[in-house]
Amino acid sequence: MASIYTLSGDLNEDIKKIISESQASDLSSDEQEQLMFYMETGRHISEIVRLFKVFRFNMENLRNTFYLTTSDELVRNEKIKLGVTSSGEVIDSDESNSEIDDEIAINALTINFLSSCRTLLESIEVFIDNSFSENFPQPEDLTRAALTSRAYDENFHYRLLVAMRNYSQHGNLPVSVVNGKCFFDFPKILNTPHFEHNAERRKQMEGIVNEIITETSNYPNIAFTATIAEGNLCATEVYVDFLRKVKATCEESDKNVRKLMEKHPNKVFQSPEHGFSLFTFILNDETSHSVAIEDTPAVIDSYLSEAEKILREEKAKVDELRKAFQPIKS
Repeated sequence: MASIYTLSGDLNEDIKKIISESQASDLSSDEQEQLMFYMETGRHISEIVRLFKVFRFNMENLRNTFYLTTSDELVRNEKIKLGVTSSGEVIDSDESNSEIDDEIAINALTINFLSSCRTLLESIEVFIDNSFSENFPQPEDLTRAALTSRAYDENFHYRLLVAMRNYSQHGNLPVSVVNGKCFFDFPKILNTPHFEHNAERRKQMEGIVNEIITETSNYPNIAFTATIAEGNLCATEVYVDFLRKVKATCEESDKNVRKLMEKHPNKVFQSPEHGFSLFTFILNDETSHSVAIEDTPAVIDSYLSEAEKILREEKAKVDELRKAFQPIKS
């Protein structure tokens, strides 16, 4: 897996020597492409892994602030130690009787979760759309259709979270709180002025509203906890599937770069104490680059192992939740 280093004035003398002796002509165009592909795919995958951790942080922050139960009753795990005065000043709640109320807290946490979920999956889509070329063909199963588009088409809860993310991005609070319970208020969301829903999504949401009213005579409030849990599981499944599908590409790229290291040993700076080799090269545009060559298969395996463990845990939690809910048809 590639790590990118900025070349500064206090470089190791061995690296300075490599740079001073390097010429763009030392590497063929194909070799330069191989190195840039290795470097950019490694950078982007590392970014996706960090975005997944941001997504997980927001999910855990939501769980750690509120007990999320099938009743959707808002019960704090612990008080948020902040207060907001009438003038909008944020203060320590111990200094005031004012505290951030549950509706503000649940919406703040949910908006962060929704945004990080969509940002994660959008980054995966950018990787899919921009990483491959004629010389680096795209694997048949590493496509939007096989990952994010399929999740969107097959999972109602994920589609709803996308809609709620867009809704919140246009200045609206997606979560309603009445009598201490939180939910997604479909009629309110559908009829919010100055916000246009996707036509297909609007039609589906209206169909669900009519079905709930017709079959149960209940007001069409959509359960908060189940929707968040199912959407969280869906996004985690897409992330794990992405790592599984991109693994072969990374392994092949790693093999190609190691062949280049053998061919151009004068461009390699070994750093045993840091556990990587630094490959320094100059492109035809005369820009210099240094890329750390690590054990890519092992790095991907570690990402995947951690993600699969999280996925198993999330599946177990959702399985328990599903026992208490009547699922909505997708």
